[in-house]
Formats: sequence, structure tokens, C-alpha cells
Amino acid sequence: MAVPFYRHALPACYAERVASVLASPFLTSGPRCQEVETTLRRFFGVGSAKLTSSWTQGAVATLLALDIGPGDEVIVPAMTFAATANVVRQVGATPIFVDVDARTLLMDLTQAGQAVTTRTRAVIPVHLYGHMVDIPSLRAVIPESVKIVRRHGKLTP
Repeated sequence: MAVPFYRHALPACYAERVASVLASPFLTSGPRCQEVETTLRRFFGVGSAKLTSSWTQGAVATLLALDIGPGDEVIVPAMTFAATANVVRQVGATPIFVDVDARTLLMDLTQAGQAVTTRTRAVIPVHLYGHMVDIPSLRAVIPESVKIVRRHGKLTP
């Protein structure tokens, strides 16, 4: 049996919206981007929201906003896309790899908790293959001072 790696369910109107942006002179900074940023600010109830060209750049911006840099550690799963660890290195911090749970292939939460040191500033769990990391359980095994930066870029207190 063939199991597709990914099958999207995006409606045709989304393609029309993308086409309208591609037909405009503004690909990354025009009115549509401003509209999305406004929607995000309202949705999250925050004063600022900025779009980036990729998860990678958004994650770098998030780590910099958290003042994470040289001397700091960020826990990441050993099985993930390279960008998860690369963004940590890009800001000068050290990625700390923890193994994954053999059943879910997600970050092993027990190991994540055990990997925390006085230099740990954040954890970047990765939701993978339709499985979601149990964020409340992760929060329970790490100190409140350690931030959780979800792989889709959302910061969890």
C-alpha cells in the first residue's frame, strides 16, 4: 500500500490569492503582507507581528528576541530537519540534541528534561509526520525560565 508523504487540502481560492500577489509588484512586503501581519496581531493580541521569508529566518528572529546567543544552550530533537539546529548555531548558541521516542519519533520528553542545565535557555520541539509534541508535558519537565519555541515558530511561555 502506498502511503503519501503529504497530501494537502488547500482550496482553489488560496491559489487565486497567491496568484494575485505574484501578479503584483510586491512579493514580500506589500499590502497582503501587511494585512496578514494585522490579522496575526489581532489573533494573538500582541502589538507586533512580522512575516519572514521562511521558518528558519523566523526562528532566528525569535531566538534573537529572546536574547539567546553565545554561551546559551537550546535543546533540539536528534531527528529533525537541519535548520532546527542550524538556527541555534546561527545565533551563536549551542544545540543540545536529545533522542526521540521510538514510538512517536518525537523528542523524548524525559530526556529533554534531563538535558536542562543552567545554560539552557530554550527548547525547540518538532511536530513531525502528523504527530504533535505534548507541550504541557514538556512544560512539566523543564523549568519555567526555559522557553519553548515550537518548530512552526510559535513561542510558548
